[in-house]
This record gives sequence, C-alpha cells and structure tokens, in this order.
Amino acid sequence: MKIQCYHAAGITAAYLGNADEARNICDRIWIRFGSSVDIDGSDIRKKAEMVSNSCFYDVAKIVRDPGICAWITQRDDFGTNLFGDRVTKDRCIEEVGRLAQLAPQNYYTSNPNNICAIIFILPLILVGALRMRRGK
Repeated sequence: MKIQCYHAAGITAAYLGNADEARNICDRIWIRFGSSVDIDGSDIRKKAEMVSNSCFYDVAKIVRDPGICAWITQRDDFGTNLFGDRVTKDRCIEEVGRLAQLAPQNYYTSNPNNICAIIFILPLILVGALRMRRGK
C-alpha cells in the first residue's frame, strides 16, 4: 500500500541525513491518507494515524532528535479511552534521548553512560584493587 511507501521514504530520508524532509514525509502520510477521509470509522484513517506516528518514532530514532517525537499525536478520538499516542511519545522521547547521549559527538562529554568513562575508570579500579591486595 502507498502508506508503507511513504513510511519507507521517511526512513530513507532520515538515513540520508535529511531530518526535515523525513519529518515532512511522515506528516504527509496523515495529510494524504487520513485527513481527507470522513470520520466514519474508516480503517484507512486509523491506519494513516498509526503509520504516521510510527514513522515519526522511527525517524526520531534514526536522527537521534527527541524533538521529532513531539509530532506523535492522536488526531482522532476513536472512543477507545486508550492513550497510545501519549505512551508512544513518552517512550520515543526516553529512547531517543538515550540514543542521543550515545551519539559519537557526545563520547567525550561527562556522561555517566559513556563507554569512554568505563575505559578510564576500569583501570583505576583495577590498580586500586591490586594495591589493596598487596597491602595485606
């Protein structure tokens, strides 16, 4: 279906480094397939919303930009009283925030989850342990 092609195009644009275009493609999923359909319980409207939100989530992870997660939204109230969009948005912000910390440009910042911190701290712990052992 064409909706999946737009999703794939958004992901491709994100991998090519064009975050703005990727975000626009994800937004076009809703504009083209969901917004013009009357609210009549149509599955295409629901699917367009879900795929659009999934596209934003995937693009945010690829480009490591939590700001894109803000585009995840519930456009229709389908009467289910479920808050999937809120959970997805919160999960997106959390996961993309962690991915942003692991970005190569952040390796040398003071980050407790940084692999470089482990490389520098581990030898100090080892030296301390060997000194304590020799002191006995």
